[in-house]
Amino acid sequence: MIRELLRVLGRHKALTAVLAVLCLAAAAATFLLVPAQYESKSQILLVPPVTQTDKGPTNPFLEFNGAVFQTASVLALSVTDQASVDAVAAAGGSPTYLVAPSLGDNAGPVLIVTATGASPEKVRKTVDLVRVDMHATLEQLQRASGAPASTWISQVVLVDSTEATRLFQTPVRATLAVLAVGLLVSMGLILLAERRRRRRALKRNATAPVVGVPSDGSTPVNRHAG
Repeated sequence: MIRELLRVLGRHKALTAVLAVLCLAAAAATFLLVPAQYESKSQILLVPPVTQTDKGPTNPFLEFNGAVFQTASVLALSVTDQASVDAVAAAGGSPTYLVAPSLGDNAGPVLIVTATGASPEKVRKTVDLVRVDMHATLEQLQRASGAPASTWISQVVLVDSTEATRLFQTPVRATLAVLAVGLLVSMGLILLAERRRRRRALKRNATAPVVGVPSDGSTPVNRHAG
């Protein structure tokens, strides 16, 4: 099958070359024209309050319990609802951001803020806006619960807004899609050209004069002569 395909391509070298150039040009244009996407991240740690005991104040980093992790989950949901997304977008940020717990081993109650957008400035601003919203929302949730301020959970920035990195997945996926479509269309056109070539060959063979050779060795007679 592969040999037959190569023979077909060889019989239509000019068409194959033109289609290959067009496919490559379309793929290159797609890669260059698809808008670039950037990503920036920040990591936020939720810290329980310092409490007083008979032996003095506690170390909050030794008090990571289930309540702090649950608070992290509630906070992540609160700052990613539609109202929060709209507020971030209205302030000049990107509406495409994610706040999710860290899944690393022994990561602690860490929330990772990941923003994607069309420019490095936009995604870094988005991370900053979300961090501010997280701080305000955490305070609001605890105040609304009636908890004394001395027992509030606080947040600490572990990793500040990282330098935005360019994401190549989107233009690469689009380029591969264009190449796939171009390949299918090209093969269809080449096979169509091969089919037409074979039809013309059959037509020529059907209309060609057939010369018979008599068994007695006499002069051949054209069977189509009349």
